[in-house]
Amino acid sequence: MQIYVGKNGQQLGPYTLLQIHEMLEAAEITGDTPGWMAGESGWKPLRDLPPVLSLIQSLEKEKLDAELAKSDRPTLAPPSTVPPQRLPSHAISRFGARMVDLMVFQVIIGLVWSLPEPPQSMPNPDDYENVRDFFAALWKVSQDTTNTEQMAYAWKVLYFQLGSVFAWHLIEPLLLALTSTTLGKWVFRIRVCGPDGGKPGFFRSLYRSLLLFLFGMGAGFEPLRWIANFCAFFRVQSKGVAFWDELAHTRVDQGPFNPGRSFLILLVLIILIVADSFLPR
Repeated sequence: MQIYVGKNGQQLGPYTLLQIHEMLEAAEITGDTPGWMAGESGWKPLRDLPPVLSLIQSLEKEKLDAELAKSDRPTLAPPSTVPPQRLPSHAISRFGARMVDLMVFQVIIGLVWSLPEPPQSMPNPDDYENVRDFFAALWKVSQDTTNTEQMAYAWKVLYFQLGSVFAWHLIEPLLLALTSTTLGKWVFRIRVCGPDGGKPGFFRSLYRSLLLFLFGMGAGFEPLRWIANFCAFFRVQSKGVAFWDELAHTRVDQGPFNPGRSFLILLVLIILIVADSFLPR
């Protein structure tokens, strides 16, 4: 392939692609330098010649990578591999994976650390349709200073709820650093990657988990937690990336589902619900 170059009013060449590459690297010519090759109707900037454009893009990328390395700035994670049409189900899967992780962790903690028997005047979780209403009733009871025994128990349960959520976000980084996933993420075939596409590393994972705890879980407080979950869900659904992944420069990928995986998810959820029903209240 022969390429001619126009410089200082003169027609130079012909040059091979290798020679053009060397001239671009030495800054003897640029992408705006006029050029011509067989098949072209006239002289054009070199960047408009397809074979030369690839050389220019490659050199520009090498320069950018060198500048990032010198400035010690973190590189951005590559885009998620989840296609746009799967983002709604991806957002649901990420929410489900986090709920499975928290439920498993709280069941384990509940088995190790048993709460004392509640006073008879305490709210009974069986009387409430969902966990949110139960903890709202506990919060109301915790403000009643006339019954110290009742108030003390309510605060212990609330501490357990907040403490277990926070503790999980200190353990999750270790699992992500070692395996790029957790039990809940593995069930939903979700994997967290670093900027290079590999394991994210402990400190990056810790930074990500703390951001998630604050902005994705509302620091464990009800109803901030549900508001944060709602906002994060729609952000992932629309943009394909969560706020904490942008700041931590991590990428979340998800593999395709199959009937066996769906059955496994259902089985895990049933086991968690059954195990949770046996926890001391």
